[in-house]
This record gives sequence, C-alpha cells and structure tokens, in this order.
Amino acid sequence: MADDPIFSDKDVFEQAGAGLVATLTVAAANSGAPLPVQGAMLMAGSLIGLGFGRSVYRAATRRYPRFANGFLSALDADPEQAGKKAKAASEQESFAESLDEIMMRSFRMMMDAVDEAVVPVLGYMAGRYTFEQKRPDVFFRSLGRLLCDLEAGEIGSLRLIVNHVCKQSNQREIVSLEIDNAGRVWAWLGTSSGLAPDTTVPGAARIFALLKREHLATTPQPAGLRYGTVDQAADVTMRMRPDIATSLLQILEPGQPSAAT
Repeated sequence: MADDPIFSDKDVFEQAGAGLVATLTVAAANSGAPLPVQGAMLMAGSLIGLGFGRSVYRAATRRYPRFANGFLSALDADPEQAGKKAKAASEQESFAESLDEIMMRSFRMMMDAVDEAVVPVLGYMAGRYTFEQKRPDVFFRSLGRLLCDLEAGEIGSLRLIVNHVCKQSNQREIVSLEIDNAGRVWAWLGTSSGLAPDTTVPGAARIFALLKREHLATTPQPAGLRYGTVDQAADVTMRMRPDIATSLLQILEPGQPSAAT
C-alpha cells in the first residue's frame, strides 16, 4: 500500500551495518593495508555488514523494552506518570545534554551485557543519572562494566553480598567480608568471629574479584595473617565502604534508600 514504509526497522539496521563496513573498508584502503587484505574486505564487506546489522537488530529489539522499563521506573513507578514526566523533562535543554552521553554509553552496555537480566538495572541506572542531570561518572562506568560481565544468575549473588555489607554497616567505617569453605559470606566482627547469612552465595569469590577490579571494594590488609598468604586471602576476602554499598543497593534494588537495617 502507498502508506507502507519502504524500509522496515530490520532493513534499516541491515543497511546501516553494510554502510558501516563499507566505510571501514574505505578507511582500510586509505591506510595502506596490504592489497590482499583490501580485496578480502571488499568481498566480505556486504556479508559482514548484513550479519552485523541483523545481530544488532535482534539484540536491540529483544533487550530495549527491558532497558526502557528500567529507565522509566527511575522516574516513577507508574509507567503512565513516568512517560509524562519523561516528556516534560525532554523539553528542557539541560535534560537533552545529559541524555546524549548517558545513552551513548548505556546503549553499548545494554548490547554488551552477558546476562539479559542486568538490562533493566542498566536502564534504571541510566534513568537516574539522566533525570538527575548527572554525567556518567566513575561509579556509573564501574558498575556498568561489572554488570556487563555478570554471568547468568550472578546478579542475585551480587545483591546478596551488597545487602550483607549494608546490614553490617551500622557505625562502621568499612565492612570486611570473607567466604568460608561452605561458601557462606561472613562479616568480620573480630579476629575470629563473624555473622553469616542463612544461605551460601553462589560464585561469591568471582563477585568479590569483579568488585575489586572495578575499585568498588578492596582486599583487607594484612589479610594474609588469617590465610597464610595475601594472595590466598585475596580470593576469599574483601572490604567495602558502607556509602558505596548504599549506592550499589539503590541501583540494584530500587526503593532501598538506606543501608542500615
């Protein structure tokens, strides 16, 4: 029919992918790449572009609704009210300025995430930063990288660990955790005692490592006194400031305004 679009959304992604590869092929030719490489890129360019466009389209259409729901929930729990507030905010110039950089980074994180369960969390974080007109800071980038690297089910373990820090944070400047042989996470109270949760935390050592990699936690010192060597202790111990735990919990579990319970 006359009103039907000439190109579907899928066509647009495929053409964009082909255009991107064509542009990169020209760039490779101008850079002086060996002729065999240039020839191979010319022959494979359309196929690579088609595959790239299709993969982006499929992932984006599958993940975007979950990202958008998380994004809007940062504004209001009621989707209708969130939509109205988003429309009103979008008319402000300052809102548009904060949105550009946040969405560029957030789209990449949404597509990079290993586990789709983290996509709503990424959307919520993007929404909070956007509507608070904050630039993507170290915390935004660090938590984004961590979330993207989580395997299936690990976001639940991350929430358990952060909650455990928050529960032990009353009047404490920093909370130290350790993992015992049964996989339980303990909060240190003294040299040989602690409080353990009721259940084990699957993959706790990997979550510890990711938190420390992103400088959201550190290894207690001198940790080696309890585990023989610092290297051995590093795998099963971590320290986190309560204010960082609170910030994490507010993103991971919206509606949790404070750390202490």
